[in-house]
Amino acid sequence: MQKYVSVLLICSSMLQAVPSVILTLFAGPWSDRFGRKPLIVASIFGHCVCNLVYLINTYFFYELEAEYLLFECLQQLTGGSIVFFMATNAYFSDVIDPQHLTRRVALMTGLLPIGFYLGKGLSGPIKENLGFVWNFGFSMIVSVTTAFYVILFVPDSVAIREKRLRMEARDSEVTDEASEKPKEQSTEKATLKVQLRRLFDLQNVKDGMR
Repeated sequence: MQKYVSVLLICSSMLQAVPSVILTLFAGPWSDRFGRKPLIVASIFGHCVCNLVYLINTYFFYELEAEYLLFECLQQLTGGSIVFFMATNAYFSDVIDPQHLTRRVALMTGLLPIGFYLGKGLSGPIKENLGFVWNFGFSMIVSVTTAFYVILFVPDSVAIREKRLRMEARDSEVTDEASEKPKEQSTEKATLKVQLRRLFDLQNVKDGMR
C-alpha cells in the first residue's frame, strides 16, 4: 500500500509540475500586453476544478479508484499556484508605488501561512460536525466567490500601470524617448481568440528571457 501511494504521489507531482512551468514561460510576457487579471482568474478557476475533483472523489470514496485523484492535476493546465503568484506579484508591481511595494508584498506573503494554518485548524471541526466532504465544499465556495470578486471588482492593472508611469515620467521631466516606455507594454485590443493564440507565441519566451 505504501509503495502504491508513493507511486501516485510521484505521478501527481510530475503531472502538476510540467504544465505550470511551461505555461509560466509564456504567460509572464503575455500578461505584460494583455493584463494580469485573466491569469489570476484562470488560476483560481483551476483551483475550483481541483476542489471539484476532491469533492467527487470524497463523495464516491468507495466507488472510485485512487487513480481518479490524479484528475487534480487538471488545475495546473491553468497555471496553478505558480501562475497565480506570478500574476499577483506582477499586479502589485503595476498598481503600487515602488516606495510601498516591498511592504505590501511582504504583507501578502505573511498572510499566506496564516490562512493555510487557519484552514487546517478549521478542517477538523468541519469534518466532525458536517462531514469530510464539506472541507472541500467550503473550499469550493471560497474559490468561486474569489473568482467572481476578481472578475467583478478588480480592475486590470495595465492601464493603471501606464497612467502611473506617465505621471512619473511627467513629474521627473524625462526625455521624450524615455516617456514612450510605458506605451511599449500597452494593453492590446484583441479578441479572445487572438489573445489565446498569442499566449503560446514563442516570442513570449524570448521576451521573458530579456
